[in-house]
Amino acid sequence: MNSKTSYRRLLSQATNEKPKYSYQDLLNLRKQGEQQTSEAFTSNKKEHASKLIVGRSGILPIHQHCSIDNYVVNCQEQGNALSYATWFINGFAKNNGSSFIFSGTTGTGKNHLSAAICNALMANGKRCLIITVSELMMRLNSCYGDNAKITEEQFFDGMINLDLLVIDEVGLGRTSNNAANNERLAINQIVDKRLCHLKPTGILTNLGKKEINQQLGARIMDRMRTDGGQWIEFNWNSFRN
Repeated sequence: MNSKTSYRRLLSQATNEKPKYSYQDLLNLRKQGEQQTSEAFTSNKKEHASKLIVGRSGILPIHQHCSIDNYVVNCQEQGNALSYATWFINGFAKNNGSSFIFSGTTGTGKNHLSAAICNALMANGKRCLIITVSELMMRLNSCYGDNAKITEEQFFDGMINLDLLVIDEVGLGRTSNNAANNERLAINQIVDKRLCHLKPTGILTNLGKKEINQQLGARIMDRMRTDGGQWIEFNWNSFRN
């Protein structure tokens, strides 16, 4: 076989061979790649915005190990709290969860279970944050003044865009009525706007129902009960004893 014959055979094969991808396939792949890049950029942008707003990632290091599996159950009430947390995690993808209030004294595991919920959701790509009232107010107050890095609107948008927001130390003693009123207004605005966007909010408190109703007001408490919001009582001795 001479070189001319070999060339003709190769040319014939190249002409008759069907390409792996059509022109439309290549266009679709390009669009898919552009969409994935855009989604990754948007996700990174949201994560950056979240860290800019709160100054840190969603869960503090002390609670990053918390899970459903390492929560200790010594009584029926603890088992009920664990069952609720498990139900919340498993049903979140379907209904985005409902709001909840974990009430109990220090050391009863409120932070553990709320962190376990957040850690499980974040493992599935959700954005969650546990923040104390004092830290929340500090971040909000930093929105004002010449050195502010974000606006008040950006702060509240950041709180609303989270898939799950848990506010800790609600009702902790404050130095003035003015501070308590400011906290009430901020929490009310956050809970109300998140509810309008079908986003659940968690509250951790040492107060009982009567005290937290007085602290936050009937309007916030009514919002927290919307769509099946739950009050979970942590009425056992501290794990730290």
